[in-house]
Amino acid sequence: MSLELYPTFRNHPEGKWIISWPDCERLQRYIQDYKPKKILELGSGIGASTYAMAEVINGEIWAVEQSEKCQKVAKELIPQDLQKKIHF
Repeated sequence: MSLELYPTFRNHPEGKWIISWPDCERLQRYIQDYKPKKILELGSGIGASTYAMAEVINGEIWAVEQSEKCQKVAKELIPQDLQKKIHF
């Protein structure tokens, strides 16, 4: 639950609308408490929340984003080891 790469998302040119740090922490706590096996994320943007969830989920995430530009950025910023849990 490190959110080590959060600043990378925040400082990206497309990062001004991402989820806040406290909301990322809250999201991670929710996942740790309820232990979902699958998550459907609608409107994943550049992937900051997807990244936060992927750090702690023991399952898979289906990340849906209509903007190809945002999808591309998410795939560039989210580490490959975490992308194994994500279906874009």
